Amino acid sequence: TKLIESNSKYAQGGMVSVMPENKLDSCSLHIEDTIKAGAGLTDAKVAEYISRRSAEVVKELQNFGVDFDRDENNQLKFTKEAAHSVNRILHAGGDATGFCMENALVKYLMSKKDIKIYEQTLAVELLKTTNNICQGLITYNYEENEYEVIETPAVILATGGKATPILGSNGTGYQLAKSLKMKVTNVLPGLVGIKVDEASIKGLEGLRVKAQVALYAKKNKEAVWESHGEVQFKAEAVSGIVVMDMASQIARAENEKTFNATHFVLDLCPEMTLEELTNYLIIRQVELHKYTNANFLIGIFHKMLGNNILKRAKVDVSGYVENLNNKDIERIAKAIKNFLIPIKGLDSFDHAQVTVGGVSIDEVIPETLESRKNAGLYVCGELLDIDGDCGGFNLQWAWTSALVATNAIIERINNSLN
Repeated sequence: TKLIESNSKYAQGGMVSVMPENKLDSCSLHIEDTIKAGAGLTDAKVAEYISRRSAEVVKELQNFGVDFDRDENNQLKFTKEAAHSVNRILHAGGDATGFCMENALVKYLMSKKDIKIYEQTLAVELLKTTNNICQGLITYNYEENEYEVIETPAVILATGGKATPILGSNGTGYQLAKSLKMKVTNVLPGLVGIKVDEASIKGLEGLRVKAQVALYAKKNKEAVWESHGEVQFKAEAVSGIVVMDMASQIARAENEKTFNATHFVLDLCPEMTLEELTNYLIIRQVELHKYTNANFLIGIFHKMLGNNILKRAKVDVSGYVENLNNKDIERIAKAIKNFLIPIKGLDSFDHAQVTVGGVSIDEVIPETLESRKNAGLYVCGELLDIDGDCGGFNLQWAWTSALVATNAIIERINNSLN
């Protein structure tokens, strides 16, 4: 692809950063929030790895020309998103964070005449010596229809995963890693919509609703994961930030074999208990007794969602509110608090924002991200088996891992010259 085209360009959610000037934050608090959001699937060492390097990454990006948003006092503006307990998200250009970051980095690269950029070029094969030292690669240029051997003291695999392949992340990075005997775990789409039973959401396409979301699995009576956010209904699927986070949890659990998700439940009125909601609906029945049941929940929910709830409660939408009995009211309240949706599977990589799975982190040296098996080969970003929920985790990992790998290469080259 072209240099300016990548998944990072479309990242809107900002970047998580633990900065010394943010007195309300700390690495320990960030790590705690990350582990809590991971619902038992977070690698604490990875969370700490990213957190303790985040300030250095921000400073480096600023040196490259990234202009992070500032407040009225010209101080870095921190916001709070997703699972974070304090404001620690940095944006650039509002919701154009990825775009601003990429533009700044591309502009910097283009200003360096000693850096050669290969566009529309595919890495075909990695070259290594008999004693497992990576010394370059073979490339193929689509436009020129030519192969080229490039010899270099170090190679970084930073190809991205398989998410949104139209932008170039087609999984070739995994093939290159496998060619040098590196372990690659199963890869699945993450931060993506979830395909569901169409009948359970019939008529709700285009609607958005805020809810408490609880995920359930086989052999688990209690929810295996919970969060709150806006759910967006499609014809055969649901989406929204909370749903995309849940999709990543499902994918991680499949890879870790910790649970097998079967369905999720929306609490469409989390601010009330079941008893409080039932009492509220009884009062509402008195006020709306002359209306048909189809209008009973209008003003609380969209009419189509209200009708879906009534059908779940086995209440005739053409009947009248005054004829509802206490059992009917109780069933309606339960349908609101327990809006169950069966899961059919995850949406495809075409619509995914990240990849779950990848090159095993056991394959690289944590301090440098250099391959344990192939000296001179480094792996960073989404290609590694590291991903995070919405809320700036993935952008931070991309820049953190890139900084760690490049610093290691600089040290490697300097040592070879001494």
